[in-house]
Amino acid sequence: MFAAAAVVAGVFLVPGCATNPVSGQSELVLMSEDEELEIGQRLSKVLPGQYGGPYENRELAAYITGLGETIAGKSHRPELIYHFTVLDSPVINAFALPGGYIYITRGMLAHLNAESELAAVLAHEIGHVTARHGVRQHAKSTLLALLAEAAIRATGAGSTWRNLAGFVNTAIVRGYGRAAELEADRLGARYIANVGYKPQQMLEVLGVLKAHEEYEKQRAREEKRPPAVYHGLFATHPDNDDRLQEVVRESASMETAGTIEESPEDFLRRLEGLVYGASARQGTIRGANFYHELLDITLTFPQGWIIENRPDRLQARTRDNGAVIMLTLRDRNRRESAEKYLRRQFPRGLEQAAPLGGALEGYTARVKTQTPYGRRTARIAAVFKDKQVYQFVGACKDDDRCDGRDAEFVAAMESLRAMKPEEKALAAPRVIGLVRAQDSDTIAALASASPLNEHAAEKIRLLNALYPGGEPQAGRLLKVPK
Repeated sequence: MFAAAAVVAGVFLVPGCATNPVSGQSELVLMSEDEELEIGQRLSKVLPGQYGGPYENRELAAYITGLGETIAGKSHRPELIYHFTVLDSPVINAFALPGGYIYITRGMLAHLNAESELAAVLAHEIGHVTARHGVRQHAKSTLLALLAEAAIRATGAGSTWRNLAGFVNTAIVRGYGRAAELEADRLGARYIANVGYKPQQMLEVLGVLKAHEEYEKQRAREEKRPPAVYHGLFATHPDNDDRLQEVVRESASMETAGTIEESPEDFLRRLEGLVYGASARQGTIRGANFYHELLDITLTFPQGWIIENRPDRLQARTRDNGAVIMLTLRDRNRRESAEKYLRRQFPRGLEQAAPLGGALEGYTARVKTQTPYGRRTARIAAVFKDKQVYQFVGACKDDDRCDGRDAEFVAAMESLRAMKPEEKALAAPRVIGLVRAQDSDTIAALASASPLNEHAAEKIRLLNALYPGGEPQAGRLLKVPK
C-alpha cells in the first residue's frame, strides 16, 4: 500500500508545485493559473443559477463592483480581473469561485449596516481567491482519492477499504476547510486595513453571521429541521466562535493605511427598495397563500403550516414536521388528460383515483411513492395550467396517522388557480424600507405594524444588528420590510 502511495505521490508532487501568492511558499497544486481561471469561468456560468441568478439593479451592482475592485487592488493578486455579482437570493451567503468570481446574495446585503461591513465580506471572499483555496482543496482531495485508489489496487482490499478511504478523505478535507476560512478572515482584515477601513469591522460582520446562526438554529429546533446558515451549512466551515476569537487576536494589532469616514446612513439608503425575502420571479408568501406573478397562479395551504419556497419545489409542512405537501413544476409535452398523465407517471395502479374539483383540470389519487419520509402511501395530483403540469405530493411521516390529513392535501391541490386582477399586487415582493426611530419606538411596536407573518420582531432585530434583545436608539435610521 505504501509503495503504491509513493508512486502516486511522486507523479503529482514533482510537476504540481507552485508558489502560493499569499505565503510565498511552495505548495502542491494540480492545475496552472490558466486552468484555475478556466474553471472559474465555467463554474460562473452554472453555479450562480442555484442562487437565483444576478439581482437586477445596475446602480447597486456598480457600487459593489467599485468597492470590490478597490479592495482587490490592495490584495496579494491585484493582477487578476475580479467579477462581482449580487445574487437574487434571500439566503445569507457569499462565496468565491477560482479565478476571481465573487458573489454576495441580496439576503446578505440586507443584513449589513455599514459599507465597512460589506467591504469585510468582499475582502473575506477575495482572500479565498488570493490564497487559491479552491485550487488547493481540489489538489488535496484529488491526491487523496488517487492515493486511496492506488492502495485499493495494490492490496485488493475492495469496498471496505474504499469506504474507509472516502471517509478519511472527507475528514482531512473538512479540516483543511476550517483552516481556509480562518485564513480568509485574516486576509480579509488585512485587505480592508490596506484600503483604510478598520479591520475590526470583520468582527462586526462575524457578529451579524453569529446572530443569524443563533436565530436559525433556534427556528430549526422549533421546526424539527436541519439549520441552514452561512458558512455553517457544511461541516467544512468553522463555527463563528472560533473565527471571532482568531480575528480578534490578530486584528487588534493591525494598523490601517488611512481612515475612511463612512456614513452608515448613506449605505442604508443604497439598500432602500432592496427585495426582502422571495422575489417576484420566485413567488411570494402571504399567510397561508402563495402567489406567483409570472406563472399567474395562487394556491392556499392549510392554516398554520410552514411554507418554504425552495429552488426545486414549493413545500408546506406542519410545525412538528409530521406531514408535508410538495409542489413541483414540469412542462407538458403531450396533449392528454390529467388522468392519463398521472396514470402514465404511476403505471402500477392508483388508489382512490378521481378528478380534482378545483378551477383547473386536475386528477388525484393515492399511491405508494418516495417522500421526504421515505417510501410512503401519499396523496398525489397533477394539475394542468397553460403548458405546465403542477405535480403535488402530500405525505405523512406516520402512515397510520395520515387519514385525517388527506382532506387537507386535497383542499390545497384544488386551490391552485389563476390569480384574480385584484390579487396581482399580492404577488409583488417585500422590499427594504427605512424609518427614523422615534423616542417611543420599540421593536415590538415596529413588529406589530410589520407585514411579516411570523417572527417579525426577530427579523427586524437581525436586519438592524439588534438581535437578540436590542432596542433602537431615537434618531437612528432602521431597516424594516414593507
